[in-house]
Amino acid sequence: MRRSPLLAIFMVVFINSLGFGLILPLLPLYAEEMGASEIEIGLLLMTFALAQFFGAPILGSLSDRYGRRPLLLISQLGSVVGYALLGAAWAVWVLLLARLIGGAMGGNITVAQAYISDVTDEKNRARGLGLIGAAFGSAFILGPAFGGFLSRWGYAVPAYAAALIAVGLFVFTAFTLPEPEQRQTAAAHGPDQMLSALVTISLRPHLRRIYLTGFMGALALVFFQATFALYAERRYDFGGLEIGLLLAYAGVLTVIVQVGLMGRLVALFGEWRLALAGAISLAAALVTMGLAEAWPLLLVAFVFLATGPALLTPNLQSMLTRLSGDGERGQVLGVFTSLDSLTRILAPIPATWLLGAVTPGAPLLLGGALAGIAALASLTIDRGGL
Repeated sequence: MRRSPLLAIFMVVFINSLGFGLILPLLPLYAEEMGASEIEIGLLLMTFALAQFFGAPILGSLSDRYGRRPLLLISQLGSVVGYALLGAAWAVWVLLLARLIGGAMGGNITVAQAYISDVTDEKNRARGLGLIGAAFGSAFILGPAFGGFLSRWGYAVPAYAAALIAVGLFVFTAFTLPEPEQRQTAAAHGPDQMLSALVTISLRPHLRRIYLTGFMGALALVFFQATFALYAERRYDFGGLEIGLLLAYAGVLTVIVQVGLMGRLVALFGEWRLALAGAISLAAALVTMGLAEAWPLLLVAFVFLATGPALLTPNLQSMLTRLSGDGERGQVLGVFTSLDSLTRILAPIPATWLLGAVTPGAPLLLGGALAGIAALASLTIDRGGL
């Protein structure tokens, strides 16, 4: 395995994710300050996910044809434009345009994954791809805290900081990241291929039950992600700094569970029990958060919020790999990832609408109910082959 390209691509993903983490938790507050309604805030969040959903396979396909490095550089310049436009926005429609650009360029994670496949062999590929998860996790601990600190001078400041980070990333990539000697052409994974694969695979009950569990759990989590900033502002009068620190706290807890405890927990309890515990933990966290009148309860709820997805998602993915054949494993996991992306398109608008039309805690309570459904769905998973 070539170490220097992997280190470089780790830094590319880390810096890219750091810029994203700076502005994501504060975006609803920024839009609200600009006069956006709850529905418009939901649309803003959905726009990014929708653009990334379509942009990722396009960028991946273009990188097959023209090279990984050129597409990474082009997408990084696009991110600079998106972040700068976000900081300079004077109306809600400009925010929407900025997030449309950001989402399309954010699909370059597909190019990063393809790059790792190019420079690793079968023995080391899983380890290489694990760098992407590590880069995401590290960035989403530092990003929200740093963004919250910068928001003391206005919500546009984190967006400009993200633009500067994206400029630095462009320079870093240009000078440190070589083009792989060989490109392994990736299979197409556009929306039409995802739909075809989903229809085919859904005919297999033992996989469908895992997909249902993961989909409901991911949907529950997006109800939290789409509304927490507005919820914390309206119920506890929190600003960007407090919200950023809380999300960084959750990130630290997630890393502790996934890196420090996961191996021992799987050995003790097995994947299915941990997935069930994750769904129950997520449900408990969201219900507690939705009902909490005193903010210190959030510190307790966040322990369960971090533990839930950290246990649920990796163990469901592991079960999928064990219940699928060698030649279809990528497709099976790809459908799981696509379903997760779909929740980020479907959930933001109803979540933010509930927050404004009912009560700030309503989307969290509904998210808790969805996580409860995920727990019930996990009980139907066939454990015979596990």
